[in-house]
Amino acid sequence: MENGRYAIVNTGRALMLDLQGNLAVADNPIIGFPLNGTNAQKWTITVLDAASGIISIRNDDNGGYFTTANGNVGESFVFTPDMRVFHIGAVAGQTNVYTIALPVPVNPPRVVSIPVGEDPDVPNFNVRLEQLQLHPEDLNPINLNQQWLFVPVEN
Repeated sequence: MENGRYAIVNTGRALMLDLQGNLAVADNPIIGFPLNGTNAQKWTITVLDAASGIISIRNDDNGGYFTTANGNVGESFVFTPDMRVFHIGAVAGQTNVYTIALPVPVNPPRVVSIPVGEDPDVPNFNVRLEQLQLHPEDLNPINLNQQWLFVPVEN
């Protein structure tokens, strides 16, 4: 991963990491939203520790980051003006695809996800914290809703 500006796409849902309504107010939801090219979907990555995969993800146009209230599984991500950091892990066999996890030593790791709603016909576009779900029997063993494609964008 390199420093730069990216659109971040959830590979399982084909939705962009998006600051809802492009509103930079504390606790405004971070959602998965179809591609619209707005600045709400452009994030600046700063690599803080390349060896351990520690990065910050900032929406520069809105001057902030995203977080959960307590780091608990199931919590939704919201906008915050305070810097937050994440651990990224490359997904084997994929180019520019990563998991985004809280940098706390828990097993299994807690990762950024756009889960499917309980009713498969009802979309769930909230970006939430989930436990990493592995399916070792699959060619790609990480749940696709927990994988993120980082696509470089122009400033």
